[in-house]
Amino acid sequence: MSLQVTFIGTANAFNAGGRRQSCVALRTKTGTGLLDCGMNSAEGLATFGIKRPEISTIVITHLHGDHWGGLVTLLQAMRWEDYRPRPLRIYGPPGLIDCLFRLLDLFCIHVNLEDPGWSWLELREYQTGRFEVGSTVCETFKTKHSTGTNAHGLRLKIADRVVVYSGDTGWFDKLPHQARGSDLFICECTQARVGLDTHLSAPELIEHHSKFSCGRIVLTHFDSTMSRRDHPDLIRLGYELADDGLTIEI
Repeated sequence: MSLQVTFIGTANAFNAGGRRQSCVALRTKTGTGLLDCGMNSAEGLATFGIKRPEISTIVITHLHGDHWGGLVTLLQAMRWEDYRPRPLRIYGPPGLIDCLFRLLDLFCIHVNLEDPGWSWLELREYQTGRFEVGSTVCETFKTKHSTGTNAHGLRLKIADRVVVYSGDTGWFDKLPHQARGSDLFICECTQARVGLDTHLSAPELIEHHSKFSCGRIVLTHFDSTMSRRDHPDLIRLGYELADDGLTIEI
């Protein structure tokens, strides 16, 4: 089965380089899922031709707003413009549901899941481990990120394809193990130089390159230094640098 992967947003929280915040779309013949949903994801989806009604699942990696804040706009459009008939399942780490409802209330969007107008919306929180989304098996693993964000990476088995997504993380020794055997490893690389220990950098990925045993490695979540794309050592080692709108098939 062909799996189409489109990078909707490839920036850090500050839209570095004019990029959108984190969002990746996974499309098959049976539907589309999103990995994260940054604040300008709805606009990005429209720009790259992904229609809201085809989205059946959204999985959020952690509680920083640049990875889930776009749910507000997306849910508004699905409710009042699409009059959505089919279910939408949103999965996130512990605390996501409370954060989402508080933000919706601040925007004066009062969601009542008992209201027939919202009956299509299903919200679920995952624990570290394994759960199933239809025919997709999702395994979550903890990452090295900011305290209190409940940060996780994702390993998704979609038919005969495996996609691993690091979410936000600094280097930790088990990261290559989590990516092992995947057809595609979507890995954050926020920094061109070692700095924040809660985000990966180009020098760290260069240093640890030989530890990865997987298919394509596509880097994302860039700050302004990474957005300049002047990183020949990464390219020489086979890392790919994503842009908003990059679409690949695996």
